[in-house]
Amino acid sequence: MEGPPRPQTPSHHPIYGVHMSHERVRLLMAKAYPGLTVDSVSQLPSGNSYNNRINFIKIDHPRFQDFSGQAILGQQELVLELNGRFFGPDKIQNEVSCLRLMEMHCPNVPAPWVCAWSENGKDLVRISADRLECQNGEIPDPGMGEHTGGWILMSRIPGESLSSRVESHSAQST
Repeated sequence: MEGPPRPQTPSHHPIYGVHMSHERVRLLMAKAYPGLTVDSVSQLPSGNSYNNRINFIKIDHPRFQDFSGQAILGQQELVLELNGRFFGPDKIQNEVSCLRLMEMHCPNVPAPWVCAWSENGKDLVRISADRLECQNGEIPDPGMGEHTGGWILMSRIPGESLSSRVESHSAQST
């Protein structure tokens, strides 16, 4: 389901021209997690992310686990972060490494879990359900106008965004 028309991204922004169709998101999800059902795909409203294009993906899959390792039955929401056009594989490597280190060494800090990633938009790395190994795969070439840069698929954690907390705090201070 496509949402209302979005304001055009200014041409100087890193996410200008960065797009992945809902069909491509569904293909990516099917390759990463066979048997998964994608219920919906939506984008973060324009102006809320500068360096990455953010998609929220609602899925239905019994093998996904929550942060305590308990299996989740029913719907869960994931985040697909598409790298901005000025960033290369090193940004994906750094972010994935940081999130994996947080998961392993700071489990009480609320941070997303990395599910899968691609440094180039074609080669897929998926983390196994037990979170202990990485499995490699490939995604077919996209059609014209599709995003071919890096991306990270991660869990969406509950809570309030840092930017909304800053805005709320600023409003209370004035």
